Amino acid sequence: MQTKIIHKLGLTLTLVFSLAIPALGQRQMWLDQTTPQNWNKPGVNIPKTKLYPIPENCQKMIQPPRNTTERLITQAGWKLLNYKRTNGKTTLFLAISQTDIKCRLAESQIFVFHNGIFAGTGSPTTIIYRLDGAFRDFKLLTEKTFIVKFDRYRDSDASCCPSGSTIVNFKIDTVSGRPLVVPVKTNTRAFSDSDL
Repeated sequence: MQTKIIHKLGLTLTLVFSLAIPALGQRQMWLDQTTPQNWNKPGVNIPKTKLYPIPENCQKMIQPPRNTTERLITQAGWKLLNYKRTNGKTTLFLAISQTDIKCRLAESQIFVFHNGIFAGTGSPTTIIYRLDGAFRDFKLLTEKTFIVKFDRYRDSDASCCPSGSTIVNFKIDTVSGRPLVVPVKTNTRAFSDSDL
């Protein structure tokens, strides 16, 4: 009887993990769209994340909030890094919810503020390190335009080595008197040997 129970439990766990792994590593289809459908809505709050402990050796990466804008991010459970870009009244922040033991950004998100007001995120979902759609970099072109570069993985790619990248161009519109991040277009290309 006990053997049957253990066997059933094993089958159940196998099924759970087999269902969970593809969901975690699935392709970020929004990056394949020439003009992605906007996931940002005017006037919404910063998406919350779970509170994960940061390994002791990674604590030096974390920056305390220095102003009201940064406190809004940390109050939603995110942890700030010393990684942001500012142009005029617009600031892009990269924040994380957790790291691995080697201090790599296991889960992160890009937060955009204009004139101190939350305008949206740079990805519709939490960004997972070493999976399709992993964060590479961002850049403010003007006060109301910016780009974000994401790594692209094929199923055959090793976790260390994405085979391409997608650059997403964004703009900041004003909707109902509030700033709103809008994805404008994408540009995907494969890496050549000279890029590696």
